[in-house]
Amino acid sequence: MKALFDKTFDRIEFMLDYRSERQKILTANVANMDSVDYEPKDLVFASHLESAMNGSSGLPLTRTDPGHLPAGPALSKNDLELVSMGDTVVLDEAMMKLTENQLQYNTDIEMLGRKFRIVNNVLREVM
Repeated sequence: MKALFDKTFDRIEFMLDYRSERQKILTANVANMDSVDYEPKDLVFASHLESAMNGSSGLPLTRTDPGHLPAGPALSKNDLELVSMGDTVVLDEAMMKLTENQLQYNTDIEMLGRKFRIVNNVLREVM
């Protein structure tokens, strides 16, 4: 059964969890924008992305295009960082981040749906 549910499912699950948690934090920023001494926050894994872009990943793969990121280890919740995003909430920026995060969440859901359709088609052919 493990063969049907490969690493892709794990990565999609991680990204859905990440997008969901990030949406809560970004929503809290908008809700508290008029609160005194509130510091807006964001949930990022920038350090992991930065190391991947610098080529310090552990897997020796051939890149077919210089724009491709080198492959690295799977992300985990330990790679996420809650960072301060300044002194005040800028509504336009906060709403842009919320919208972008929602679109990426929807994309992740679509990828998950496609993976399940593939598994469903394979199972139908076997039976």
